[in-house]
Amino acid sequence: MQAVEAGTTLTAEHDQRVVPDWDHAFAEVLVDRRRRHSAGTKNAATPLRCVSGGYLTNACSCSASVPQGVVSAAWERQLEGGCGEGFFRFAWQEQVWLGYGLAGGNVKGVYCPAHSAERDRRLDAARTSAHAPHPSA
Repeated sequence: MQAVEAGTTLTAEHDQRVVPDWDHAFAEVLVDRRRRHSAGTKNAATPLRCVSGGYLTNACSCSASVPQGVVSAAWERQLEGGCGEGFFRFAWQEQVWLGYGLAGGNVKGVYCPAHSAERDRRLDAARTSAHAPHPSA
């Protein structure tokens, strides 16, 4: 006769640990992870393309993409850390991407590393000009 206790199979005859029962030990974790993953609207393998359309430079849309699963996992970690809706940075293939996540768990879009840096430069320039003294002063 066997019993499962804390993820380990025990034999009643010898009351000793025999073999870890990993199926039972991690079943709750796996079910919870699958449930959270299936709650998303896109498949984990579906790539998310950079949202930069090149509208500021009259260029074509960016073709860089990142797997949805990578972005969803990064946003999930942000949500678990108490983050609400907003921008977040995440690493993929030794580069830093920028994403925008919603409080419900979905990701609205991503910027590739190059366009994320371009966006940061524009924001810095806008902040600098907003705080600069007026010439009439």
